[in-house]
Amino acid sequence: MTERFDVDPGHVAGYGRLCADVSSDTNSIKGYLNLHASASDGFDGLLMGEAIAPIVDEYAAATRDRFTTIGRVLHYTGRELTNTAWTYLGADRPDRFAKVVDSLGRGTYRVELDHPELVAFPHKVVTGTLDVPPLETATIDELMAEHAGDTLAAIETIVATVTGIVGDEFSIMGEITDRVGGNWLALDQKATALENVAEAAEKAAQGLAAEHGTLDRHWDGGAADSFGPYLDQVVAGTRYEGPLNRVIAGAYRAMALLVEQAAGLIVELVSTGVDLLRKYATGLAGKAADAAWDLIKDFKPPWESLYEDWQQAKSLFVTAKNTATDVYEAVEALRELIEATTSMTAATDYSVKTILADLEATGELDEDTADTAQGAYDTSREATDIAIELAPALAAAEELAGNDGLENMPDHAFRGTS
Repeated sequence: MTERFDVDPGHVAGYGRLCADVSSDTNSIKGYLNLHASASDGFDGLLMGEAIAPIVDEYAAATRDRFTTIGRVLHYTGRELTNTAWTYLGADRPDRFAKVVDSLGRGTYRVELDHPELVAFPHKVVTGTLDVPPLETATIDELMAEHAGDTLAAIETIVATVTGIVGDEFSIMGEITDRVGGNWLALDQKATALENVAEAAEKAAQGLAAEHGTLDRHWDGGAADSFGPYLDQVVAGTRYEGPLNRVIAGAYRAMALLVEQAAGLIVELVSTGVDLLRKYATGLAGKAADAAWDLIKDFKPPWESLYEDWQQAKSLFVTAKNTATDVYEAVEALRELIEATTSMTAATDYSVKTILADLEATGELDEDTADTAQGAYDTSREATDIAIELAPALAAAEELAGNDGLENMPDHAFRGTS
């Protein structure tokens, strides 16, 4: 039985050029990620700078690494397809390379020429429209000045004056507002950048998949049969970046909204508390008339009124402080989500925790059962961790389980054989 074989080398070479072009696109995407998806302007203060910035940087770095893998695979795929196309023309092709003399007299260089039958495949540069909107500013300092009518420094002075009288120190900035410092709209800007990356990756994958149909009509045989499933894996790994980056972009936007809402509540609580204390800002001596009137009106000494107002204001401040603390629980959830995108083990841990929480929230599992299930899972994970420490081979196998499906690709990608 004769093996079927039919090929137009020019189409094979042309598709190799397309792979090389898309590989170049991934380099542009990596540069875009570095400039626009990493923590930069607006990521300062305890919340945005110290808590959230490392998470954003971690995801941006991991995404760049994934695109490095995609770009490397596509580069080597393009090289192998080009080599295969030249091989179809014959083993000895002196017209494949040319010598170029350096204009500065530094010698001659050998350069590879285009395949003589190369068929150009359509390639739309997917990074041509990548952009990012200008960063808007939103900070708790601005909200406080707008709603409380005072700067944070002025509010701190008011509170310090009163707490100095009652002997109960409390720092608005140190215990509340500093904890939600930074520009939360910077997260919205990073979300837009990730959405742009998602669209670029999907366009790249779509272009590769669409043009493979043209190649397939001009290439038949063992090498073509091997290339089809291989390309499917490359396309799937590239397309994977679309939904993944949109999920993280959505998480960034949710985090920004949560911080904004928390900041609004904190400002309202602090403003109300400060209004109670404002009349004492110059001390009791400066309020002699008001104090005397309070004594006559309420039949209690002025310092008692001050103390009661302080206790009420302090209760509001403590609630504001707790609100700021609660934000950090959401930061931890964001960190867990980001970690879940970097390894199969983290993804499993995150999924189990999320499922158990959902079952408990819907009443399908009571709290004790959910806690027992989580504890059992944690125990099994600890056992697994110990096993990994004792068996490096298991650790190596786990590291090979990449989410994007490209970690197991051979170093030199597709090997064409006729």
